[in-house]
Amino acid sequence: TGSTLYTETQSASTDAAGQFSIYLGAGTATLGTFANIPWANGNDKFLKVEMDAQGGANYQNMGTTQLVSVPFALAAKETGIIRASNGKLFQLIGTPNGPVLKCYPPNATANAGSDQLNLAGNSTNLSANHPDAGETGLWTIISGNGGVINQLNNPNSLFTKGADSIYSLVWSINGECGLSKDTVTISFKGLTMNVPCASITSVNYLGENYPTVQIGTQCWLAKNLNVGSMLNGSGNQTNNGSIEKYCYNDVASNCNVYGGLYQWAEAVQYENGANNSSSMFSPFANRVKGICPTGWHLPNDPEYCTLMKFLDTTINCSLSSITTSAGGKLKSTSSLWNSNVGANNSSGFSALPGGYRFISTNMFSDLGNMGMFWSTLENSGTTATRFTIYAGSTNLARVNWNKSTSLSVRCLLDTFCSVASAGPDQLNLLGTTATLSANVVSASETGSWFILSGNGATLSSPNNPSTLFTKGMDTSYTLVWSVNGACGMSRDTVFLRFPSPQATGCGMSVPYLGENYPTVQIGNQCWFTKNLNVGTMIPGNVEQTTNSTIEKYCYNNDSNLCATYGGLYQWGEAVQYQNGASNLTSPNSPFFGHVAGICPTGWHIPSESEFCSLGAFLDGSVDCSSFGFTGSDVGQKLKSASGLWVANSGTGGSNSSGFSALPSGLRASNFSFNSVGQRAFFGTSSENSSSDVIYFGFDFSQLDMAHSIDYKGNGFSYRCLKN
Repeated sequence: TGSTLYTETQSASTDAAGQFSIYLGAGTATLGTFANIPWANGNDKFLKVEMDAQGGANYQNMGTTQLVSVPFALAAKETGIIRASNGKLFQLIGTPNGPVLKCYPPNATANAGSDQLNLAGNSTNLSANHPDAGETGLWTIISGNGGVINQLNNPNSLFTKGADSIYSLVWSINGECGLSKDTVTISFKGLTMNVPCASITSVNYLGENYPTVQIGTQCWLAKNLNVGSMLNGSGNQTNNGSIEKYCYNDVASNCNVYGGLYQWAEAVQYENGANNSSSMFSPFANRVKGICPTGWHLPNDPEYCTLMKFLDTTINCSLSSITTSAGGKLKSTSSLWNSNVGANNSSGFSALPGGYRFISTNMFSDLGNMGMFWSTLENSGTTATRFTIYAGSTNLARVNWNKSTSLSVRCLLDTFCSVASAGPDQLNLLGTTATLSANVVSASETGSWFILSGNGATLSSPNNPSTLFTKGMDTSYTLVWSVNGACGMSRDTVFLRFPSPQATGCGMSVPYLGENYPTVQIGNQCWFTKNLNVGTMIPGNVEQTTNSTIEKYCYNNDSNLCATYGGLYQWGEAVQYQNGASNLTSPNSPFFGHVAGICPTGWHIPSESEFCSLGAFLDGSVDCSSFGFTGSDVGQKLKSASGLWVANSGTGGSNSSGFSALPSGLRASNFSFNSVGQRAFFGTSSENSSSDVIYFGFDFSQLDMAHSIDYKGNGFSYRCLKN
């Protein structure tokens, strides 16, 4: 005679004996959801069967039967705690979806470490967490070809790349309490060095063949220019429509080995009125082709700096004297160097010691000792910038030098080679879409997105760096932005994370003991958006006790402030003295599962780890590994924008999360009340010791969130979290 919880229809045919079988819950639901039937409420469930033997809708009542046994196994009570030989504790707990085995202490939660992106070289050390005693860890490669993990069970194993540049690895921890997994993305620099440029392996120019070399984002000629008519060292090169060169000591064969030597104005081919004795009539606005072949140019000062910083990121290009290993990476290993200290030519630049011709004496000097190269930067009417590599060291020099001096020349490809940047990780996405933010590529390059991990997602325009991404069935995705051009392929990775599917009913209000509590979905958690205000108010100078009545403090013993800020509760009262817990003692057995405490049915007091998860969803950098402030601006996102907080410029609440934390203050263990309007103290179900509770707090003058401990006998605010 009660309300109908669930109705379904089924079609069945009899067998030869006139019998048929059906499975409850397997039909077509016309009212309610089978999985949501509240079996645990007691033996008040009845099954009514109606049938139309002709297969229509003219149902005849076949009777009603009370369900008295089997369905209630779905809501079985908890077993006792069993201690295994390895020290683990086990407990069987009934849930609406069947029995679940809880284990304590739980396995270490797998953490594969931070993503390692755009790595130089071809190997890296992994940085996962160690399993606890009795547990085992295991690395597995789930995408990327040819990679090798040196020690599969070592969380800090060496990983060496194979044919691909991007890999996804999984770190698994397995033990008596189950299996935990975490994924890490490893990517290596798509742009390399000491290989021919992808689209141009060599250039034939004025009868000479020049190999190319890719170094980072740049494509260089791999030997010095040797173009023009040889001029005797006693005369100056002039603007006469013909390229002129010097050969060291006026020996033509030296040009064939070391390349020609050129005064600065000759090298830039007198562009913008360039000459060796006075300034140009206007600075160079674009690339200067000079004596280079079509599609190539003389490098400017920033381009030389880009080359050097790719080889050594510590280089300061503003200094004239640069101490670095980059010189050795640029020098050829040839015996043409008189004393080739530190040379390995790992860049493929193959610098040779061509020496120079000095204007004041018209003499040649330092063949075998120095390689000196012009840039297009004019410093004064008579000087320009040169870059010098030395035989006796790995140093580089960036020096202002007389334009009339004759130096070697290298050429650089005009095409700009982009380094792929997939944009920042997006970890706190709402809804089902995200706008990507990769870098825009040049006209001669192509960029493209592909989904490395995660199922069912779509990209509205895979070649658009700012394309719209729509999630599929998964909540986490790894995407790769690839840039392809003259310098080959460069790749970068971005990680997207969406909240788990919204908990049933979150966003609705929950009525509880005369008070209405709105809820909000934050990540995969469903929270009350205001503090609990349940129980009978008692004076602040009286301890709350286990007396079957919920008791609360109101700030300054003012019931109106409970209506605004919620009640304040000692820890023992908040957890309702479960397992013998009190403000001075730990539970006589550890808490398992959710601690309902003073929360309504289906909700619980959040644990330390659940509060940490809340913070980590709002900012992935939140660190709960130690007590103190957790960093970032999580507090600002959780604090209400209400005027109840004391104003402090720049640290107010934005409440972008919807959590709506209010400055409810504290009832201290000395019976005083303090900090209303300035601070919020949220208790958890987790204790730090028999007398201390772990809490999370917010301060009017801070952007972040406090993770700390205090005496259980204080009165804290409490929020409820959906089971």
